[in-house]
Amino acid sequence: MKKFIVTAAVAAIAVFTGNQAMAQAAQNTPEAGNLKVRITGIRENTGTVMVALGDYTDLGNMVGEMVPASAAQDGTAECVLTGKIDLGATLYAFLDTNGNFNLDLGERGIPAEGCAFGPVTLDENGTATIELKYYN
Repeated sequence: MKKFIVTAAVAAIAVFTGNQAMAQAAQNTPEAGNLKVRITGIRENTGTVMVALGDYTDLGNMVGEMVPASAAQDGTAECVLTGKIDLGATLYAFLDTNGNFNLDLGERGIPAEGCAFGPVTLDENGTATIELKYYN
């Protein structure tokens, strides 16, 4: 009888935990206004990774988030964009190393900080990934 009660308790905890995880996963979806983004290629641990989704000609409708570069592990950090998530929009990211909130350009107009942009592609977990590129 003890074994049955323990088994039932473990099963109840597993069901509760599973339902909780499913509810949390459902909240982190574009339909719920959230998009988890993984930023790779972070070479420095100083500055801030700036992430945005939308049309840069309509800044009022873009959603964005900032992540300290120091939070990156093995060159990767994550954030969650919250707001109107348009999976057809462009995803942007750059590493703002000097804290001026702008993507700095070198003398020839080439980005001086790591940056990337492109369409949103989701992995099997619904996470978008973008990799910073460096041109200097």
